[in-house]
Amino acid sequence: MAKQAHEMLADALDAASKAAFKNIVQSRLINEKQVTLLKKEGFLKPIIRGWYLLDADLSNPDTGNSVLWHESYWTFIGQYLQLNIGDKYVASAEQSLDLQTGSNVIPPQLLIGNLKKVNRVVELPSDLSLSLFTANQLPEIIDNHEGVNIYPLESALIKAGPAYFRRQPLEIALALKSANNTLLLSELLNKAQVSAAGRLAGAYRAVMMPTEADAILSAMGAAGLSATETNPFDEPVPEITSMRPQSPHAARIALLWESLSDRITSRLQRPIEPPTNIDAAIERLEETYTHDAYHSLSIEGYRVTPELIERVRSGQWNPLENEEDQKHLDALAARGYWEAHGQVKETIRSLYANQLTIAALRGDVADWYRALFGPMARAGMLNPVDLAGYRNRPVFIRGSRHTPLPIEAISDAMETMFDCAQQESHPLTRAILCHWLIGYIHPFPDGNGRTARFLMNTLLVAAGYSWTIIRLETRQDYMAALEELSVNHNPDQFVNVVLEAMNHQWT
Repeated sequence: MAKQAHEMLADALDAASKAAFKNIVQSRLINEKQVTLLKKEGFLKPIIRGWYLLDADLSNPDTGNSVLWHESYWTFIGQYLQLNIGDKYVASAEQSLDLQTGSNVIPPQLLIGNLKKVNRVVELPSDLSLSLFTANQLPEIIDNHEGVNIYPLESALIKAGPAYFRRQPLEIALALKSANNTLLLSELLNKAQVSAAGRLAGAYRAVMMPTEADAILSAMGAAGLSATETNPFDEPVPEITSMRPQSPHAARIALLWESLSDRITSRLQRPIEPPTNIDAAIERLEETYTHDAYHSLSIEGYRVTPELIERVRSGQWNPLENEEDQKHLDALAARGYWEAHGQVKETIRSLYANQLTIAALRGDVADWYRALFGPMARAGMLNPVDLAGYRNRPVFIRGSRHTPLPIEAISDAMETMFDCAQQESHPLTRAILCHWLIGYIHPFPDGNGRTARFLMNTLLVAAGYSWTIIRLETRQDYMAALEELSVNHNPDQFVNVVLEAMNHQWT
């Protein structure tokens, strides 16, 4: 008896899943008919010829729009290089440094030096590419990043050219803080790297690490090598004040905050006076609650109407007795938003009473997240374990080259964000950077966008500003501005979006 269409599809999916390695499938490993069927049904999304992404999200037929593509990017690179080059390759020293210091941005073009003398550019989805070039030699010791060969941190620091020091002072500062000085000195001496020694000595002194700078010059001199110290940076490098154990991500956030703060504040007017009556301020924000809930939830893709919001607020929504309400995801999201909004108002009161002592926010932000998703957990649509706190699994942002921080870095990164917020002098700069960093860190399994907007507005209202609504019609500019800030560390677009939203008049 001939197999039914659904049986053939099931067989093809089974074959592809067995051939796949972390969602990457080489078409040569399954038969041609199965490849054709899975492509037609949308389960196989092309990466390059002969390589596919096995993705069950049929709502996004394009590989570049798939969250799974960004999740699987490094896996694909590692498999492709192993098949075509073997293991005689390494990512460029500069890109290795980015990875070694916790950069969570996929490079637009990954540079791979190899001994096989393969020279070509491979175009990839999402406007990414892989550039293969001939390398004269590889480092004696090679590290690995998610299956891809990279330079060890110390070797990358020595190999990186002067232009990288000028262009990426933050990465260099993080690398210097993380480097093993004995390994660094050993390699400098072993290969008589005089120019690199002078550059690194100058870099160490510029980031306020004179002991390490002196050690390099002393060791080189003792070996009969004359290294001339040179400052490789064009501008002063912010001092790293936060370097929590094994978390370059926390130090990165501290440096980013310091470098972005002045740039943002220079575009702002002087801070306004704090409110004299916080109850009146909260009463005013209540007047725009329906607008705020509609736009904030709609930005996240929920189909929420003002009528639904009013039904939730009036108590007519009842998931315990009404089966339709219990199953209605949009209604559950609206209920969670209402519950979290109530907690946000209490946080505003607390911040105002304690004169913006940010310590109060540490626990409250996690409470907002739990309130957002409590209704879904109670309705059985979410595992209650997910309400525990910070996420315990990787997440990826659709269409973004920025990858949220790894789970082991979240706690330190959030603590650093709150520390920086406490030290920030301009309340609007504080609100803007905290909003961005919630998305950058992505501490929760879901709801990070809503949490970020809650945090921004909590800081604004407590400091005397009005509750600010990011409107649905500005979503594209809003998301693009966040991407620009996360990837290129350019805050201008996001500042524009926030200032425009603050100036919007609601009637």
